[in-house]
Amino acid sequence: MSRQFLSDKFDPSKVSSLSLLLSYGSLTILAMDHNDAVVNSQIHDYTGIEGLKNVIEECELFLLTGIHGRLYVHNGYFSLVPGLVYDPDKKADYLNFATDILSEKECVIFSNSVDSNNIYIIGALEKDIFQLFEDKLPVAKISHGSTIGLSYLLVNKYEFIGQEVFIILDNGHVYLSAFASHELQVFNRFEVDSEEDLLKYLFILFKQINFSQEYCKVNILGDLKLVNSRKENLELYFRNIIVVDPSSNINYLPGAERIKDTKNLDTHWTI
Repeated sequence: MSRQFLSDKFDPSKVSSLSLLLSYGSLTILAMDHNDAVVNSQIHDYTGIEGLKNVIEECELFLLTGIHGRLYVHNGYFSLVPGLVYDPDKKADYLNFATDILSEKECVIFSNSVDSNNIYIIGALEKDIFQLFEDKLPVAKISHGSTIGLSYLLVNKYEFIGQEVFIILDNGHVYLSAFASHELQVFNRFEVDSEEDLLKYLFILFKQINFSQEYCKVNILGDLKLVNSRKENLELYFRNIIVVDPSSNINYLPGAERIKDTKNLDTHWTI
């Protein structure tokens, strides 16, 4: 299934760059003009690498010339490293602390920083998947998708109360983050497709960092339907739950902004 949201002023010749948001089973494309305003937004569902290949080959935006792109990858290959100890020559070592990755011959390893280089996020993507994009579009930059959520939270951290937990929902996974007195305590990604899974990881998180289910503010960013849950159900366990309407640093021209109705943070915020 594919959905496309066109600006009233969409002109393919004016497109200068693409932001590509890749999750397992879904590719979101934001096409921007020379003023970095989104003029075309699309969501494409796919199955397997052949399905992704078909999406890329059939999408008219990849046929445009003279454009560049940035690829954000939501997968389980990522690790956070404090800026004070980060060594660019040890990216594979950092990843292996957090997850089993493919060999460096089979994957592309990359890193990006957030919070004024205080945190580096290391990520990886299988080379055969990366090559699908590289063959059609010179991908100038590649980032792990977690950089979007983490940068959003860190920019706003001084607005948080003493204990805050954030649930950032996407297709097939969630990012869980916790802040105590404006300082990041936890940021991690979990494969979740049910309310039971979500509650399990939340209870583990609260126990590990000794947060109060009565006092802590729990923020939901995204659509709980993605994990077959409802706010009313979570309120049975957590007293202070807020559905967040995130601020945005992405400018849309009229028409293209309808993709924001998906409630996906990636359609509101980028780096």
